[in-house]
Amino acid sequence: ESEDDACFANEEQAPQCGSRKNNAAAARASRVLRLVSKALKSSEAAACADAEGFVSITKLMRIRQQLQREAFGSTQAITSAVELDPRAAVRLDKNHRRLRLKTPAELVRSIAELEVEASPGGHVPLGELLSSKHLRSCLRREADPAGFARAALEDKDSAVVVSDNMVMRRPRGLQLQRAAEMLLSDEHLEHDSRLRAKLADCAGGALPLTWLCSRYMDRLGVTPSSGARSAEVSAAELCQALQGSARLDVDSRRLTVRRIQAYQAPAFAASGAAAAPTTAPPGGQGG
Repeated sequence: ESEDDACFANEEQAPQCGSRKNNAAAARASRVLRLVSKALKSSEAAACADAEGFVSITKLMRIRQQLQREAFGSTQAITSAVELDPRAAVRLDKNHRRLRLKTPAELVRSIAELEVEASPGGHVPLGELLSSKHLRSCLRREADPAGFARAALEDKDSAVVVSDNMVMRRPRGLQLQRAAEMLLSDEHLEHDSRLRAKLADCAGGALPLTWLCSRYMDRLGVTPSSGARSAEVSAAELCQALQGSARLDVDSRRLTVRRIQAYQAPAFAASGAAAAPTTAPPGGQGG
């Protein structure tokens, strides 16, 4: 009889055994995360980091053998450990299986977003956020921690903002703008073949907002609806939100959006074919 069989022989003991297993898994993930952080701070990691400061997970395991043993040589185990703790000071690029340390500003933003999300009222006093144990060590070297946090949360990539010393979610329009800009960013398009193909098929790269809302409702935060005009209503809201975007250009009459700067697909993303710009050149056919 195996250890697991013995553990679950008695149904009343099963929850306790499950709890022990979960605790053991969490403890291992915590150890993996600490080893990852130490490895990323090493001179060896700095020497093999790419232009964006990322280091591949496989290289990290070679740098720190203890990490390889703790993760059983599995990149997935390391990926899961990082995802398990969004407050960790490690940033994951899951598509390329690479890691880097978060900048202090990125750490402020990630923790602030989590604190606001967990708050029943959807907002947290700035002072309470700054006193968080997760941020104290990050901000201890800053001459003006509150000023640094405010500047970090004013960044376009932040899902929360500071208003009257309260940290709260960005207004709906700004959230939509941020989500749409991320969807049509180089980083996302590189890995989204469906969206790349749709852009290539659209004249001048003018993407119908109704299509974008229906296909990416989760990313945009659009509430699914069975109404006949639900897609049009969502598209009109998104169109309004993108009026002030410096990256995207919208046509409120046609309800389309296009990138202001043309997207050039990498060779591997274009399947070896030459990639054409996905927006019309200035003075050309618009969306």
